[in-house]
Amino acid sequence: MYANPSQLNFAPRLGLAWNPGGSANTVIRAGFGIFYDTLGPSIYVGNRAMSPSQYQSVTTFAPPFPGLAAVVGNLKTPPTLDMVDYDVQQPYTIQYQLKVEHQLGQNTAIDAGFAGNRGVHLAGHVGDINPSRPVALAGGQIGYVPGSPDINPAFGQIGMLRTQFNLFYDALVLGLRHRWSNGLRVESHYTFGKTIDETSDVLFQDFLNSDKVPNPFNYRANRGLADYNITHAFALNATYALPWHDATGWNRLRADWEVSLLTQAQSGRPFSPDVGFDRAGLGGLDDLGQRPNLVLTPGAPLIQGAPSQYFNPLAFSLPAAGTYGNLGRNVLIGPGLFTMDAAIQKRLIQEHKQMLVLRLEGFNITNRPNFQNPSSLALFTSSGSRIGSAGQITTTTTTSRQLQLALRYEF
Repeated sequence: MYANPSQLNFAPRLGLAWNPGGSANTVIRAGFGIFYDTLGPSIYVGNRAMSPSQYQSVTTFAPPFPGLAAVVGNLKTPPTLDMVDYDVQQPYTIQYQLKVEHQLGQNTAIDAGFAGNRGVHLAGHVGDINPSRPVALAGGQIGYVPGSPDINPAFGQIGMLRTQFNLFYDALVLGLRHRWSNGLRVESHYTFGKTIDETSDVLFQDFLNSDKVPNPFNYRANRGLADYNITHAFALNATYALPWHDATGWNRLRADWEVSLLTQAQSGRPFSPDVGFDRAGLGGLDDLGQRPNLVLTPGAPLIQGAPSQYFNPLAFSLPAAGTYGNLGRNVLIGPGLFTMDAAIQKRLIQEHKQMLVLRLEGFNITNRPNFQNPSSLALFTSSGSRIGSAGQITTTTTTSRQLQLALRYEF
C-alpha cells in the first residue's frame, strides 16, 4: 500500500578519542553519526482507524428530538479523512558532539562539551491539507474567504501524517562526577540548550500545547521552540555513608547509616495561546492552533505568573477574519520545575549475600508546587468575545510532599 523509503539507508558513524600531549588526565572525545527512525505500526494505525468506511464524522446543529438518527442519516456532508502520506520519506537525525574530560585527583572528573542534533524528514501531523481555497494577500501572505469551498470539495477536513519537518538542537553540556571516596559519591549535570522544530505533534496531541500546523502551505511559518524544549536543566544526585562502622553493643544503632539526595531543576516548556475558533476560515472542525495577534502595551507584563491567570490575555487580539495572527509559535515559557528527593537508610543485618535495610524516603521534600503549562489556551469564543478562563493552570507536574517508610530484604 505504501512505497518503502528505507531501501538505501546509509548510516555512517565516527568516534574519536585523543589525549593531548599524551596526558593521562585529559581526553577529548568527538562523535558523529546518522541514525534512522522507524516508520512502524504506530505511524500507520490512524490510516485504518480514522478513515471511511471505518470512521465517518458528521456535524449537525440543534437536531429535532427524537429523530436524531434520521437527521444524521440524511446529512450530505463530505467525508473527513485522517491519513498517512503515500510518498513518505525516511526520517533520520544527524547527531554530533565534542567533549573534553579532565580528571581532578583520583576520584573526581569534570567534563564540558557541545552536542547537536539535526532532524530531517521528521514525521508530523498536519491537521488539514484540504482547507478553503486560499487567496493572495499583500506582502506575499495568504488568506481565506470564510465559507468558500474547500480545495477539493468532494472531501471535508483531511488530516495527514507527513514526513516533511525539520529539527535543530544545540546544547552546552557540563558534568561533574565524584566516585566513592571517604563515603561520598556525587554526580551532577547541567545542560543549556535549544530545540527548534516546525511541529512536535506526531500522533494527535503528543504534548499538552501541540498545534496541528494551521498553515498547510508554509511549514516555515510554524518554526519555533519545540513543545518539549527545556533551556536550562540541572540534576544532582549524591550519597554519603556516615563514618561509623563495625560498632558493637548499643553503638550499633549509629552504625551503617547512609544518606541520599536527588535534586532536579529546569526551566519551563514553551507554549502559545490560540484563537479558539476557525478565525482564518480554513473550513475544518477546529482552529488547528491558529494564533492571535500580539498587541502588548509597552510596560505591561506578558507573563503574570499566577496560576489563576499565568499570562495576560489582554496582550492578544483577534486577527482579521480570513487571516492568521502575527504571534509566533511557542513564544511564551511556562513555569519551571524544582524538586528534591531525599532518603536515609540503615543496614540492620548483613550476612553473606543477604541484607535487611530500613529506609525512609521523602519525595518533593521542599513541598514546592510545580505547575503545568496553562490548560486553558483558547482566548476567544466563536462570537469574538473573550474567554475568562484563558491562562488558567489547573494541574501540577509533581505531587506534594510524600514520605515513605520501607523495610527491604535483599538476597
